[in-house]
Amino acid sequence: MLSLYQYQTLISDVTGDEYETRCTNGEPIIAIGGILHNLSSFIDEHPGGRALILSAFGKDATARFNGGVYQHSNAAHNLLSTMRVGILQGGCEVEVLKGGHGKIGI
Repeated sequence: MLSLYQYQTLISDVTGDEYETRCTNGEPIIAIGGILHNLSSFIDEHPGGRALILSAFGKDATARFNGGVYQHSNAAHNLLSTMRVGILQGGCEVEVLKGGHGKIGI
């Protein structure tokens, strides 16, 4: 478990463009609720399969995670919180509300 100090040193502000570029360059990062998570240690463990996670990289996966695809359990929310690596500047638009295809577009 990370100490509070270690946790804070992992967090950095990332622009929407930087997030998309990092994902395009192969970083396994997903945005949920304006928080960036590194899923490298979980891609192959995901019960819904690898393809489901990979399809969300570089996009806003908030709606998917919170019921758009599957209503995740409290345990899944807790596990996700251990993978936080950054904060998306300006937050994150929920793809369902903006009518798009999940692109950040900030």
